Amino acid sequence: MYWLPRKKVLVPTDFREASIDAMHTALAMVESGCCVHALHVVEPFPDSIPAEDLPQDFRPEESDEMRRQLRHERLESFLSEHDIDGLSVVVLSGEPALSITRYARENNIDLIVMAAHGYEQGERISMGTVTERVLHNTDCPVLVLRPDGRIPPYQAGVGVRESNGFAPVENPSHADPSNARPR
Repeated sequence: MYWLPRKKVLVPTDFREASIDAMHTALAMVESGCCVHALHVVEPFPDSIPAEDLPQDFRPEESDEMRRQLRHERLESFLSEHDIDGLSVVVLSGEPALSITRYARENNIDLIVMAAHGYEQGERISMGTVTERVLHNTDCPVLVLRPDGRIPPYQAGVGVRESNGFAPVENPSHADPSNARPR
């Protein structure tokens, strides 16, 4: 049984360990690993570097292609190191948040699962710029996972009680005609 089953789930990754949790979460929501798209976005070579600082034979389009190929190999290796296989692996070039949302739209993605980076800003934990931009620009639902070990300030000191699960209800009170309210 799958939790909130989805047909296509997108997991953007920047090779941080939190991405692995996002991938495992996505895998729990689909029937097979090929339904999960692991996506890495390579930011384009910056235009702000002066031409005299670049090699004479430098071609930005070749550089971007080479960088995408290297990142594709790195992504395959990253997944293999964490015993995750069978995913659709995609590497794009562009601005990360826009590339993620465009890919989701063009490929009819049902859900995006992202890991928040957990940058602290006072008592608030920021999700990170890319995550926030994806949330604001996408057409599909986004599941943002909190970073491990983080306890929000409003829960500090609150204990979590153990549960034995749900017990079956033999005769729910709302189904018993004797409990009906008089009209």
